[in-house]
Amino acid sequence: MLQRIPFWGWFVITLVWCYLLVNPTGFSLTDLWLNADTLNNPILWLLTLIVTVPLFLFIWHTLKTFSFFGFLLYFVIVGVSLWALTLLVLPGDLLETVGYWGQWVAAALLTLGLRFGKIRRDITSTVPVDEQEE
Repeated sequence: MLQRIPFWGWFVITLVWCYLLVNPTGFSLTDLWLNADTLNNPILWLLTLIVTVPLFLFIWHTLKTFSFFGFLLYFVIVGVSLWALTLLVLPGDLLETVGYWGQWVAAALLTLGLRFGKIRRDITSTVPVDEQEE
């Protein structure tokens, strides 16, 4: 069933998960932890597990797909692009711009990592083979 989700669907899923972790509106897991009165709140721990476990799996699969150097290269290219865009085109503070675009960039990276096998098969026109006959 997960194979039938299109690329844009995975992008929306990863974007929602990134915004659940941190977002500029103040309704995120990070803000819940920063405004918590006590650390032994079971609902807060449950929400933390619900948000971070799938996000960790997305990141693990992306690292497995791209390797560490590919991941690093992606962040260098995107970081330099955002820096140049901020200096040349966009008004405002660099940190504010990166904060607003950071979730979109992370969601794009995670989506590429999750769907890279399908993208590669579509580009090279190969068919996946689950079992090989002898």
